[in-house]
Amino acid sequence: MNGNIFLPTAVLVCCYWLLCSGLGMLASNYNIKINYTRKIGHFSMFIFPGVVYLLFNISNSTDKIIIASLSSVCFFLSLLGFFREKLKYLSLSFRAIDRPEDRPYTLVWIFSQTFVGFIVLGAFSLLWNKLNIPQEFMYMTILTTTLGDGLAEPVGVRFGKHKYKVKGFLIEKTFYRSYEGSLVVFLAALILALCFINQFHGAGKMLMIFVFPLAMMLTEAKSPHTWDTPFLFFVGNIIITCACLL
Repeated sequence: MNGNIFLPTAVLVCCYWLLCSGLGMLASNYNIKINYTRKIGHFSMFIFPGVVYLLFNISNSTDKIIIASLSSVCFFLSLLGFFREKLKYLSLSFRAIDRPEDRPYTLVWIFSQTFVGFIVLGAFSLLWNKLNIPQEFMYMTILTTTLGDGLAEPVGVRFGKHKYKVKGFLIEKTFYRSYEGSLVVFLAALILALCFINQFHGAGKMLMIFVFPLAMMLTEAKSPHTWDTPFLFFVGNIIITCACLL
């Protein structure tokens, strides 16, 4: 690790607290759907780190992954019942992400998928260093998950007319997603692939245009409820790796 990772980590955790406590107030006082406040928090987990990296001039990819994962772990641990009982704003922060249908597994699911997701990113970061694959290609997968999957739920809630069933993570309870929401993932992946397409050659271009968007959409559609992030990271980065090697 290069430099001090603890100050930027602390800044990130404070940013998450401030944002989510505000979102929790909106959910509690104005009946804003948790589906919306949760996804705003979802976006922040990917957008805020980029801002902090710029502010603290952090360029090392390993440091970035450690800061992002450590701040997420600390934030979710702070939302455990013991701490929420002591500090009201932590209860508000938890309110912003606690969908009724996820109870009592809200923190277990969101913590575990975030933690495993960062492990997947770290593994691919090490692999790509060895293969000389540019680390910025990972933004295709990260932004597809952030924007595509992040918008899929609110779009599905607002416009989704055609539903399909999915299972929860390690439980038999049935949840519902929409084809309209899944289409958002496809479009986000396609747009991001096109933004980077000139960095690929021959069959690699075809893989990114025709396989990457479809695979990301199907992965999001088939992944367990609340546990799609690690699968999206894995599948997306596998396809990008193959495209770079072709």
